[in-house]
Amino acid sequence: MKVHDYSQPQFYHFSKDSVEFAHYAANLLKEKGDIDVLDIGCGCGVVGIEFTKQSQGVKQILLLEKQEEYRSFLTENIKQLSSDTKVFCLFKNWQSIKLSQKFDCVLSNPPFYIIGNGREPNEKLKKECHFFTQSDFDSLLKVMAFARKDDGVALFLGRKDQKHIQHKLITKEIPEVKSLGKTSIFKIA
Repeated sequence: MKVHDYSQPQFYHFSKDSVEFAHYAANLLKEKGDIDVLDIGCGCGVVGIEFTKQSQGVKQILLLEKQEEYRSFLTENIKQLSSDTKVFCLFKNWQSIKLSQKFDCVLSNPPFYIIGNGREPNEKLKKECHFFTQSDFDSLLKVMAFARKDDGVALFLGRKDQKHIQHKLITKEIPEVKSLGKTSIFKIA
């Protein structure tokens, strides 16, 4: 799979898993038109933009990111999208937003690690990308479930080797829908 050129900061580099995740999600909704998309923790926008480019029917996309440091990269990457798609960017933590709309598709490539699990980087910006620092995993799942329309889909990328994921797999709250090697795509039930 070709990994496209995206503007991205030195402190974070997306992987081909992000692109494959977006393509998988777009394929799930390929028959649906007028899709409203929410990408939580969008970073430089790879997942949401790739999803939109692969889907024929995205009406609008809301790109939500807590780190202001991504703004210039996101602004540059949005230029890859057709002018037919309405694009909105919001720089806030997902726990602090009040959504007035539901979405057909809610996507997230969140931090993979909980503080105390894994080697934490010294650099603050890198740590925020890889670890839940200002929020927690359960609140992310709640926001995703709340934001999804009744007939919509909510998917995220994660690692099965992490305890917070393993617990949710056991309770069947987040079935794994596709393995990508070290990471997997999970669906909020």
